[in-house]
Amino acid sequence: QGKFVSAILAFQEALHLKPDDVEIKYQLGVAFMEVRDFNIAAQYFEEYITHNSKDEIAFFLLGKCYFEIGDYPAALLALQRANGFLRTKISKNIDMRIVPELHFFHDDSIVRGIEITKLIDSLDNQSKTYK
Repeated sequence: QGKFVSAILAFQEALHLKPDDVEIKYQLGVAFMEVRDFNIAAQYFEEYITHNSKDEIAFFLLGKCYFEIGDYPAALLALQRANGFLRTKISKNIDMRIVPELHFFHDDSIVRGIEITKLIDSLDNQSKTYK
């Protein structure tokens, strides 16, 4: 992780010299992801994407950042924009002539299941206290 901190410092210095260089912002996004500072990484990827709106890899990385932050709607939007990149990656790993279109959605059924289980457990505990 120390190498990435050094890289971040070097890229920040480079960005100070060339504040409009979006490639430096992309590299800063990658470096901040490596040190697990996903909020700052997402900011740099957002700035990069405003100038490179067709870069599906950047959208994929942005989606990963938002997922790690817990901003699932933003993660879904970014991953939808990375659809072509992801389909290409899948096609290289699966023996299929045509890779189907990918669709992303947030599934909160596990979280809801845990909440329902806790509710049932609390009701069960309450019923035991009334006996």
